[in-house]
Amino acid sequence: MGMEIPTTENQKIATPENTESVGNVSEIQGIQNRIFNILDNPGSDDQPIENIEIPKSWKIEGAPISEHDKFLALLQPRMKGKKILDIFCGDNAPKKFLQIESKDTEVTGIDLAHEEADIKGNVEEIDKLIKPEKQFDYLLSFGGISEHSNYEVLRNYIKDNGFFITNCSGYIYRNAFAPVFANPELARKEIPDSGEVRKMSYFRPLAVIAIPPDEEKAKEPRKEEYNQHLVYIIWKKRNSPILPAQEDIARAARIKETIAKKRNEIDQFADAEGKGIDEEIKEAVVALNLLGFDTTQSCQGHYGEEEGGFGAPWVQIEQPNQPEERFQNQNEIFKRVAEKYNLTLKQLKHEDNADAWGEALREASQQGETPEFQEWNKKNQELLQRVKELLDEFYKNREGHYNEDMKLEIEEFADMFRIHNGGEDYKMVDENISENEKIAHAHRLFEYQREMRNFAYFLLDKFHANFK
Repeated sequence: MGMEIPTTENQKIATPENTESVGNVSEIQGIQNRIFNILDNPGSDDQPIENIEIPKSWKIEGAPISEHDKFLALLQPRMKGKKILDIFCGDNAPKKFLQIESKDTEVTGIDLAHEEADIKGNVEEIDKLIKPEKQFDYLLSFGGISEHSNYEVLRNYIKDNGFFITNCSGYIYRNAFAPVFANPELARKEIPDSGEVRKMSYFRPLAVIAIPPDEEKAKEPRKEEYNQHLVYIIWKKRNSPILPAQEDIARAARIKETIAKKRNEIDQFADAEGKGIDEEIKEAVVALNLLGFDTTQSCQGHYGEEEGGFGAPWVQIEQPNQPEERFQNQNEIFKRVAEKYNLTLKQLKHEDNADAWGEALREASQQGETPEFQEWNKKNQELLQRVKELLDEFYKNREGHYNEDMKLEIEEFADMFRIHNGGEDYKMVDENISENEKIAHAHRLFEYQREMRNFAYFLLDKFHANFK
């Protein structure tokens, strides 16, 4: 039996000349049969989600109608003659594709203003656009649905044996949906107001189908290959919604308010030049402060074409209220050395004269540390130990997700420490490098920043879990 894939003069299935490679007709047909079996036998709530990845070597040749052609080609046989509602339909491309072979497939597209939509209006007010008693076999939403959408209302437009199909990028799936699917009970408790949890309250995920990008798109720099996948999720309408507990919803609201307040505080920070926190490091700064770590400086990292700064991201932490003097009689010694070199005390402390600073520090350190500094430094070391433990936990099960230059580490100083990565790029940027070196550094910097963000998300999860 051949594949049931729609074909026209401009749309045809193409498989590799080497039929032994992945993506041959029999393999694609096997995947299609798996999907059909999922639709025919959705099972119970405790049934595991099917994960399906389409071989990169399979493609549909000819002029594409939309980026969703491959996915729709797999499901088209089951959609023949069905009633389908496509919300945020845009130019109605799914309708055009699905009706290639079956004109009796009834597809209704809704969009706010697109001229090719069958119904023009705000999908968030769908009950004003379509009679509530009308139901569909499939509800499609490719990229437009909001996390604030009323899933309870959308659910009512799907027949009891119907399906809801959504999509997102591989990056969004990995960071938003996958953790929720892995532990829905914990997600309902920790993030009950998130779009992912709200969607799971009214629909049960049956299958995740990942379609890799075309080879040309996969060559785009600064992106993980999986992040470029289009991921489709097939959901089954729940007979009875599974809603989070009210106390968890209230707790989540308090968490959101606390994080928003801290972000607002961080937005007010400014350096000596009046510049705020760099955007690519801000999430890490917010997360660390939420967990009680006072950050005093930070940098998102820069590359050759940007002025100044380090070539990798870092965040500096120290115990607040550091005593003015580290050493006994420090101020007296610093003033005397500053006068000797005709410097102000501020110039000396800023190390404007390396010889003067070295002399002052050597003489002061011979006096021994003050009891106040020793007590303060003890607390500083406790902070350092906490960060080390967090980094150990963060990297416990992350083998294969980073290279050595991406791995976060700690640089220790006498009175503070920094979390950073970057390997040899963790230094002041050299502006006199070639254009190719700048581009290569920019790509590396993207990976360094991504790892710092991953650590920030880990810290935010810690904050969620320990919030009272």
